[in-house]
Amino acid sequence: MKIQKNLMAAREMGRLERLGVIMNTRKIRLFSVLMCALGLVMYIMLGTAVAAHADEAQAESGTLNIVSRDDGTALSGIKWNIYRVGSHLATGEFVLEGDFADYPADFGDLSASAMQEAAQILEENAIADGLLPGWTASADENGELSVNGVAAGLYLLSGEIITIGDVTYDPAPAIIEVKANADGSYDLTVYPKFESTEVPPSSSQADSSSDVGSSSEESSSSTDTSSNSDVSSSTSSTSTSSGMTNSTSSGEKVPQTGQLWWPVPIFSALGIVLIGMGLRVCAKREHDNDE
Repeated sequence: MKIQKNLMAAREMGRLERLGVIMNTRKIRLFSVLMCALGLVMYIMLGTAVAAHADEAQAESGTLNIVSRDDGTALSGIKWNIYRVGSHLATGEFVLEGDFADYPADFGDLSASAMQEAAQILEENAIADGLLPGWTASADENGELSVNGVAAGLYLLSGEIITIGDVTYDPAPAIIEVKANADGSYDLTVYPKFESTEVPPSSSQADSSSDVGSSSEESSSSTDTSSNSDVSSSTSSTSTSSGMTNSTSSGEKVPQTGQLWWPVPIFSALGIVLIGMGLRVCAKREHDNDE
């Protein structure tokens, strides 16, 4: 009788243990499913947020056109560096941001002279510190270039000196503002200013010109002596007329600042880890049950 009771108790304990294992297995599977679902939801939400941010950034950006001409001469090949330096607050104040925040530039009363002085200071500091521009592009044969995806804000235009023919062109740095136009677009066309300087001839060129002049004078004197004829010379000069057109060529774009991309790899990795943990727990539990 006692033995029978012990057998019944052992059977009951075995049944309870099996029931406990089944319950634990169900809980673990439920937890794994919840982990996978949570990871999938986070991944989808992150993708939606990134897409919305990208659409918003694209909607609030436009094309910056730079037309490089001086007295009608197209400055083909001139290189421009474009830096984002700050923002225009709703209060009407211009503020410097990022790497430019600590530079001693003051926009003052926002007059042309104050803005030019601020642009000069920002350019000198950016070059001295080796800051990388947001965009770098060169003008086409018409002296035009276009840069796409330029968001609203304040930008520094910094051009590099170029020599065309016997004239050197030094572009003046400029502060420009990209903002919404009346039609809702953010497109902007600018016409930078240049200081042009004629390149003096080299010493060898000057000597060659002198030799040619002396030879011409001797030949002219000999001709006058033999034929008693008058010889006249004339010089001609050329002039150019100024003209401006809209830009058409595209420039090379660089990673844009101000976009919040750092959470993307973090949340993506977190979602993948959660999904992997859930699948691994399920596989391990099924393996234990089979044993």
